Amino acid sequence: MEKVCARMLSFITKLNEQYPEQQRVVLVSHGGSIRVLLHHVLGFDRKNFWEIAIDNASISLIKREDEKMKAVYYNRVDHLEAGVKKEGG
Repeated sequence: MEKVCARMLSFITKLNEQYPEQQRVVLVSHGGSIRVLLHHVLGFDRKNFWEIAIDNASISLIKREDEKMKAVYYNRVDHLEAGVKKEGG
């Protein structure tokens, strides 16, 4: 997990250097990598790795404030439910 976190942080650092603060960047990754990054950002103990749920196609927003990252939200799936038609509806 430490190596995955180091690679994620290195990549994010390069993105921060490449794009100005006002620009948004979308990253797509595996749930495990996202979970590792969230543990780092939230300061969670990694021995509780599976306590953070990351569903397929979920959206997490991590924002940089000054030199720190902040998880605004994670594992949002409401965008998936909006396009689903209920049977009989």
